[in-house]
Amino acid sequence: MMLPTAQRRRSLTLCCTAVWALAACGGGGGGADTSQERNGIAGTPAPLAPLPAPAPAPAPVAPDPVDPPYLRRVTVDPSHTNASDTGAGTAAQPYRSIGAALARLQPGDDIVIAAGTYREALVVPTLTGATAPTRLRAATARTVTVKGSIEVSGWALVSPGVYAVPWTREEPQQVYLAGQALQQIGGTVFGGYPTTPPPDLAGVHASEGGIWPGRTAGGVAQLVPGSFTHDAANARLLVRSAQPLDAGQLLEVSVQRHVLQAEAAVRLTVEGLDFMHANTSTAYRQGAVKVAGDGNTLRNLAVRDMDAACVQLLGNDNALLDSELLRCGQLGLLGRGLRMTVAGNRISQANARGFNKWWEAGGMKFIGPGGLHDAVIRQNTVTFSDGDGIWIDWKNSGNLIEANTAAYNTGFGIHYEASRTGTIRGNTVYGNGLRGIYLMESSGSTVQGNAVFGNTMEGIAVVDGTRSPTDPELSPLNNRVLGNAVAWNDDQRNWVQLVLPGLRYGSVSDGNVFKSEQLGPRMAMGFPSATAPAYESLQDWRNATQQDLASAAERVAMPETLRSALQARRLLEHSELPAFLRTPGQP
Repeated sequence: MMLPTAQRRRSLTLCCTAVWALAACGGGGGGADTSQERNGIAGTPAPLAPLPAPAPAPAPVAPDPVDPPYLRRVTVDPSHTNASDTGAGTAAQPYRSIGAALARLQPGDDIVIAAGTYREALVVPTLTGATAPTRLRAATARTVTVKGSIEVSGWALVSPGVYAVPWTREEPQQVYLAGQALQQIGGTVFGGYPTTPPPDLAGVHASEGGIWPGRTAGGVAQLVPGSFTHDAANARLLVRSAQPLDAGQLLEVSVQRHVLQAEAAVRLTVEGLDFMHANTSTAYRQGAVKVAGDGNTLRNLAVRDMDAACVQLLGNDNALLDSELLRCGQLGLLGRGLRMTVAGNRISQANARGFNKWWEAGGMKFIGPGGLHDAVIRQNTVTFSDGDGIWIDWKNSGNLIEANTAAYNTGFGIHYEASRTGTIRGNTVYGNGLRGIYLMESSGSTVQGNAVFGNTMEGIAVVDGTRSPTDPELSPLNNRVLGNAVAWNDDQRNWVQLVLPGLRYGSVSDGNVFKSEQLGPRMAMGFPSATAPAYESLQDWRNATQQDLASAAERVAMPETLRSALQARRLLEHSELPAFLRTPGQP
């Protein structure tokens, strides 16, 4: 039992007195004369030092303040002096890596990431059943870059201009020297295509160069300055550089299949991050940023320089908002689900690796069955992509495509294929390599209030295909083309501004404004042919079809300012457009 302090001191005094008495009487040591005694030390008791006060109990570590409705703030800051992946994840003791924060993720966490470059794959654990929202965000928007590449040095000269390093990892699809992408020579994708293609890809689009016509065949012997190849037989990676490389030169090589992967996310928001480089296509037809689940939002992201699709969304009530998808290898965005929102994004230069645009390539593509229903695709700018701008394909329904700009894509501006009940409204579609707005084997859809001009082929085409005889769902029934401005399309061929599928399909066109420069403006029932030519004037069209009774048509030259902009492939401000293109449906 511990005595009170005063009692402990009295006990010590009694004990010491007894010892002194023994020493004075010659006890306890035979009265030996020691130097300490001669110096008077032994007989003079030292004063007692006061006992130290007991240490206070450690104060509990207060959690960082949170922003409701989030439950806990978690900080990642590798530059902090106390940063550790085994720390508390607070502002005072932050995690060093994003992966450490994700490994301990709880529903309701708000993970805040300090500025910097992080070379890691972000894997979000299962959030199924979460009732609280979870967020992953940059402390300051767009100051955090997550890269799926590693820096590789040790390059050895093996032949003039050709350098190699040992490589036992998965075949890489991307190599960067001083930030510039090197040209890939050879290579396989999606589990071995084209050398050992998976059964579902063998022979696909064979007459058009397969699914990857942009591939450069060859190997080490075909290397040119600014290129790389993977030599699997000798387990090495080789580059050819126009400039000498020293052994310490750092090249970036993509190794991560995903830069962000959330396979079972619920109410997750990812915000303000930049993502670069991935190795997705070696194995998968997926997105480098992949989010699957319900109620998730990607906001204010920059996703660029990926080898396949930049972003993939799967599930219901998901959103991609106010983000930039740039130089995506195959697609900017792909996905499926119910009630998806894609709004305020800029997608440009998608399909940088030259996949077949008739297959899966371009700005964005959603493909069913059950692919995309009741989605809102609004106020996006989709430009300069090798393929279609916006492509919704195969038995989708109820989708709104509104107020987007689709310009200078090599395919169709907006493509609504084999689907139902779409609304394509208020879009600006120009300078595309094929048709402006194209409805193929689609029904019950409305094309209204769009400005469609300067496209290489027909402005608006609503047509039948070859699949409807065996699948009546694909008959192009009861579509409406209303109040559009359709001008100066198909200028190298037939000046056809509008194509409808035929009177028996019940389509309606009216309230439109048509303009062309040399012929027409022409309209047609089905694509024009020798046996079914286009109608030479609006009046001929009206007489034969009873369509466009309240529409207007004019043969007039394109304004030179507009022609110059299209020739220069310059993006146009809304204010630069002629008045009838700014307010479609008005003469």
